[in-house]
Amino acid sequence: MNDGSCALTTTASAGTSAANSVLGGLITAENGGALLGGLVGGVLGHQVGGGKGKTAATIVGTLGGALA
Repeated sequence: MNDGSCALTTTASAGTSAANSVLGGLITAENGGALLGGLVGGVLGHQVGGGKGKTAATIVGTLGGALA
């Protein structure tokens, strides 16, 4: 029985390969988590504070997420 999961996996793999070729192999197994953590941390940090505090929170969130 084919439930379509094979096609989904193939499509996801093709998308990942395309993203890596566009980014020149920037995203690897070793640094993918740090990049995702930095992105999420930056977005969450940007949600707090105002003015220069918002900028500082975004920077701290990005660094914290990347290092976590």
